[in-house]
Amino acid sequence: MYPQAPGISFEAVDFDPFAPLQLTIPSTEPQREIFTSVLMGGSAANCAYNESVMLRLKGKLDPECMKKAFEAVILRHDALRSTFSEDGTTLHIHASLSDTPWRFTDAGEETERDVLLNKLCREETLYSFSLTKGPLIRMHLVRFEESDHALLITGHHIVCDGWSLSLIFRDLGHHYSARVNNSSLRAEPALSFADYSRKLSADATSDGQSRTERFWVD
Repeated sequence: MYPQAPGISFEAVDFDPFAPLQLTIPSTEPQREIFTSVLMGGSAANCAYNESVMLRLKGKLDPECMKKAFEAVILRHDALRSTFSEDGTTLHIHASLSDTPWRFTDAGEETERDVLLNKLCREETLYSFSLTKGPLIRMHLVRFEESDHALLITGHHIVCDGWSLSLIFRDLGHHYSARVNNSSLRAEPALSFADYSRKLSADATSDGQSRTERFWVD
């Protein structure tokens, strides 16, 4: 073991640079623009790209089934398992996430529910995602009582947008229903973001793209 230099301390971090990668692909031009703006603007610019949605859920709910459903959604969509290279030019698609980005809070007999939810929403707004370490999406389930829950999902705009979140909630509902009903879920495979990125890269060097650029430049 190497001797430690005076005045220098080391802190363990929960990050495995050798976590299994499914594939690496070029990031898209919009993603590189967002990455660059985050580098230039720091934490404030990073947080400005947070996409967050909260749902109030009425009725009995199984938190463990919700967590498993969220894991299934992450496995279904490769963009939700992605991180970026240090320069933002490469997208790393991971085979899985080592830990589910999930929080569960049992608020018990919390009377100031709106105050608590406003506080949690502000925390999500100010949460700074690590674009190179990930994960780039997270969920927080809050239980007030057996039949009253709040579900918050926050993702970084570099991998999802408002339309994406609507699809995530749709898939989450399907997977959750299948689990609580102990039934199988038959769903068409999700469109691959990796395939989309490859197509954009191929189109960027095509004759059609060159003609389009010449038209707008002229």
